[in-house]
Amino acid sequence: MALFIHLSNLIVNKMFFENNPESLNRFKTFVNFNQRNTSESRTAQEDDYLISVAAMNADDHNLDFFESIGLTEKDYVIVTRYGGFEWEADWLDWHAQTYCWHIGEAEKMRIEMEKFDLLSVQNLVDIGYLNYLDSINKGI
Repeated sequence: MALFIHLSNLIVNKMFFENNPESLNRFKTFVNFNQRNTSESRTAQEDDYLISVAAMNADDHNLDFFESIGLTEKDYVIVTRYGGFEWEADWLDWHAQTYCWHIGEAEKMRIEMEKFDLLSVQNLVDIGYLNYLDSINKGI
């Protein structure tokens, strides 16, 4: 699945949590991941490979907390909509500064993104995709 890039996303490669399952619980608790009534949780995203939390600015992410659970720059990256990757993450790819995905899903996601490139905004409305994104962002 592709994750939507907000103004700034801290994206974690979930492989880190395979050896640190308690850190995943602490991460989700810290960002109120399962409570859809906070600004952090409304923009939090997760798939099989990645977990992400958004902020307005790259320096708004609480790196002290993330490092306290053992994350290093090889396990996460900050991606900003207009500035790109803050440092290299060879496990992450993106498209048109709007969506990103784990390289494990690269071929599938490239095909999906090519489809979106061909669609107009009206097409996206017709298929309900923009309403879907809006419902995710509103926590519906």
